[in-house]
Amino acid sequence: SLDFSASNLKGVADIIINPSRPATVYAATTDGVYRSFDAGTTWVLINSTPMAMDICMKPGDTSTLYIGAGNFTSTGAGIYKSSNAGASSPTFTKLTSGLPTTISGMIRLHISANNSSKVYASIGKSPGSTASSGLYSSTNNGSSWTKASNTAYINNQGWYAHDIVASPTNANTIYVSEMDMYKSTAGGGTLSKISDWSLWNFN
Repeated sequence: SLDFSASNLKGVADIIINPSRPATVYAATTDGVYRSFDAGTTWVLINSTPMAMDICMKPGDTSTLYIGAGNFTSTGAGIYKSSNAGASSPTFTKLTSGLPTTISGMIRLHISANNSSKVYASIGKSPGSTASSGLYSSTNNGSSWTKASNTAYINNQGWYAHDIVASPTNANTIYVSEMDMYKSTAGGGTLSKISDWSLWNFN
């Protein structure tokens, strides 16, 4: 049988580059988050939470980094924040206020340059899980969170395939996607469905 455990399958899920210092690169991997100061020649593990799937840097503040860790009931799943990402040994805090206590799927993050204090999180779940999932947001740099929409857009692909993006010019205009894509112009609430996967022409 196939074994998809983190110890046997290594991968890189996301890479971001410091826009102020392009030689500084961060990589979200199955082992956690690595950082390179020399454009990828050498790497150091700066956060060891397994199955890091997304990295988000605060616009205008390259020292502030958010990590979305978790995939298919992996240990330590959650959102982690560092305010000193460029330090020799950066510190990370797990954000919990208002977020689900159990997270069984992938977490995707996004911040609009229009409002860098507002952080969005699309939280997935593994198939059959009863863990909370969906759209969450924070208006205070991740200190506390609220469920931004009750629209159930997360289905069976929530452990590996969904996303969130906010407009760079209007933090309240957002798109979330899993099987289908949804849009909000109010930062959440009722999400308007703007695609339907079942209408594909399979012929």
